[in-house]
Amino acid sequence: MKHNPVSGTLHHIRRNLVSYLAIFVALGGTAWAGGTIGSGDVIDNSLQSVDLKDGAAVKAQDVRDDSLTGADINESTLTNVPNADKLYGGFDASDIAKPSTLVGGDVSGTFANMQLKAGVVDGGVVRDGSITRIDLSASGGGAFGAVSSTGHPFRYSHIIRVTHPSVGTYCITASSGIDPADRALVAIPDFADDTTTGDNVNGGDGSTTVEWDAKNFVCPAGTFEVDTFEQKDFPGHPGYWANYIHDEGFSFVIR
Repeated sequence: MKHNPVSGTLHHIRRNLVSYLAIFVALGGTAWAGGTIGSGDVIDNSLQSVDLKDGAAVKAQDVRDDSLTGADINESTLTNVPNADKLYGGFDASDIAKPSTLVGGDVSGTFANMQLKAGVVDGGVVRDGSITRIDLSASGGGAFGAVSSTGHPFRYSHIIRVTHPSVGTYCITASSGIDPADRALVAIPDFADDTTTGDNVNGGDGSTTVEWDAKNFVCPAGTFEVDTFEQKDFPGHPGYWANYIHDEGFSFVIR
């Protein structure tokens, strides 16, 4: 009997088909047809940057609107906005405000240091009841305060110091801008600090007198001098009385 080589080969292949397939898979690996892997086949949060194709993996439609921040942008890669010179009718570099750009209108100075011009704010633009004494210039608002009989100032504004060099004399130094040469002082006794003796034996009423001495008999130049007295009976002259130098508390206003 003759041997048929073709028949023997087919018989050999059928008997060893599984073995050949195993060798083919081991040597060639597993191949997936294009488009056969979907989102459901990928483990959530498993893809990394190296798995994405540069310049093609993520597109504008893949990014949620308004989700990127300044930290996500490489500023050095930014270029001029196309046609930006045509916005709002067109502008150039000279139209962009810089810190050194001069300003005008109701303000003066530069863009980085604008100042309101004098006279542009009036009562019509100031909220009622919003101005307090701290907002007032010393040169425009004057000064005020109270002084105890011992020379201690309190409840005062725009006053630097008060000295008490001698009995019944008080020297008031006001803030810069308040010049005694062109100001006036008005003072009244402080009833809460009245040290009068009330001598009415011979008609004196024992009341307090407070005077501003514009010529500064005791106090140095550049200060306001206030002298306080007690009105008492004039010895040897019944029905007459005189002012005697005496420490008294008082309040004052300088305008």
